[in-house]
Amino acid sequence: MLKQKNILVAGGDKRYLPVIDTFIHHGATVYAAGFDQLHFKKQGVIQSSLEEMDFQRLDAILLPVSGTDHNGKIESSYSDTPLHLSPSHIKQTQEHCVIY
Repeated sequence: MLKQKNILVAGGDKRYLPVIDTFIHHGATVYAAGFDQLHFKKQGVIQSSLEEMDFQRLDAILLPVSGTDHNGKIESSYSDTPLHLSPSHIKQTQEHCVIY
C-alpha cells in the first residue's frame, strides 16, 4: 500500500519515530524534516529541510497533531531550527498529495 510512496514527516516528537519505521517497513520513502538532532541510519529515511524539499514528489505530508500555528510554524522536539510550512509549499504539491 505504501510501496514507492514519498511521505514528508514534518516535525513532531518521539511518537513519530515508530510511525517513520512503519512507513519504511511498508516500502515508503520518508523525508524527515525537523529531526536535525537525530541521525537515521535506516534505508528509506532521508533527512531534509522544508527549504530543500521537492514538494512535487510528495504523496503525503504528516504534521504533528497540533498542526501548524497561524504563521505555519510546526512544532518539532528534535530541531533547534524553526519549521515553517508556507502556502507556497502546499501549492507545489500534486493534487493527489494528502496532508494529515
